[in-house]
Amino acid sequence: MVKLYGAITQLIFLETNFISVRERIEGLIPTPEMLKEISLFPGGSKIGLEYLSERDELEVRADLTKLSKEKHLKRAKIYPEASFRYWDFLTGFCIQNGHEVVFIEDKEICLKQNEVSIEGQAKNRKNKKFSEKTLELKAGLNSDEKVFMQVVRANDENYYANLLSRKINEIERADAMLRKIKSKELDAVVVASSYSDLWISNAEKIKEEHGICFDPYCAERTEEETRIRFVRDAQPEQCVSSRRESMERALRFMEEGRIIRNRKPDYVGSWELVDSPSEGYFEMFINEKNGENIKGNIEDCLGSATFTGRINDKEIGFAKRYSRNSSEDAVKGVIPYKGRKTKGGFHGFYMLPNGIGRPFYLTKSEKVNPLEISRQWFSSTKEINEQELFHELFDKIF
Repeated sequence: MVKLYGAITQLIFLETNFISVRERIEGLIPTPEMLKEISLFPGGSKIGLEYLSERDELEVRADLTKLSKEKHLKRAKIYPEASFRYWDFLTGFCIQNGHEVVFIEDKEICLKQNEVSIEGQAKNRKNKKFSEKTLELKAGLNSDEKVFMQVVRANDENYYANLLSRKINEIERADAMLRKIKSKELDAVVVASSYSDLWISNAEKIKEEHGICFDPYCAERTEEETRIRFVRDAQPEQCVSSRRESMERALRFMEEGRIIRNRKPDYVGSWELVDSPSEGYFEMFINEKNGENIKGNIEDCLGSATFTGRINDKEIGFAKRYSRNSSEDAVKGVIPYKGRKTKGGFHGFYMLPNGIGRPFYLTKSEKVNPLEISRQWFSSTKEINEQELFHELFDKIF
C-alpha cells in the first residue's frame, strides 16, 4: 500500500488596473496538516516527491535554455517555477525527519517536454502573423479562400502543438512517475492534486497496469480562492477525470481520425471553423428516425451529447445537450442548431446560452478532414444568406 497525498503548490491571482489584467503566481508551502502527516511516518520511510534531483533539474534547465536560443525564443517558462518553493520546503522537511526522499520525476520525459514545447512555441510565433487575419475572417472582411485556408491551417497547427505538449505533461509524465513509484517501493507519495485526483479516480486501472494500491487519500484543496485546507479521505474532483477523457478523445482523433471507435457516424462536422476545425470536429449518430424527426447522439472532443431535431432535403434543425460528465469546457444547457442545405452539406449557426451565434458545418460522411470541412463551409457562404439564416434562428429562440 502506498499513501497518496495531493498538493496545491501555487495560487494564481489576477490583478487589474485601468489598462490591463496581469497574472500573479504565488508559490505556497505545505499546510501544517500535510507536514504533520509526513512527520508521522517512521524514520527511514521512502517518501516520493514530484520533483527532480538537483543534478537532473540543472540539466533540464540548461537544455531548455539551449533549445530556446536555437529557436531564437526568450527563455520559455514550461515548468511552474513558483511551485519549486513547495517542493524545496517539503524536501528539507522530509530530510529533517529522517525520511529517504525519492524524486519521481523522469528526466528524459522532461527533456522531451522541452523539445515539444519549444517547437510548439516556435510554431505559434511563426503563425502569429495570421492572428489579425483570423479576426478579419470572423468579421467577414476577407473573402479570399486561399488566405482563409492558410489561416485555418495555421490555427490547427497551433492547436495540435498544444495538444502534443499536454500529452507529454499529463499522460507520459504521469505514467513515468507511476513506474518510479512501483520500482522504488515507496511508502508515501506527494504529487500535484491534478495527478493524484486522476490516480484515485482510476485506482483499479492503476492497480491492474502498475501493481500499485493506494491507501485512503488525503489532499490539499483550494477554498474561497485564497485559502488552502487539508482534507482527509478526500474525494477526487470530477473535472479532472472529464478533462483527461476530453484530451484522450482529442488524441484519438489526431492519431486515428475518429472520435469514437467501432461506430460509423451518419454525419460529421465542426462547430469551430476558423480557430481550429479539429477542436470543434464532431460525429453525429442518428439512432432514431421517424419521417423528418431524428434523435441520437453527438460525440466530440468535449464529450457526449444527446440531440433531437428534424431534417429534410432543405434544412436541418436540432437541439443538443452535453452529458454531465463532459468536459468542464462544454456548454451547459441546450444548444440549438439550424442549417440550410448546400451542395456539400448543411451550413448554419448554433446559439450559445449568452445569445452569441456561431457557425457550423455538417456533411453526410463517416470521416472528413477537418480542414476540408472548413473549406466547404467557406465555399458555401456564397450560396447562403448568412444574415437571414442567423436571424431566422435568433428570432425562433427569442
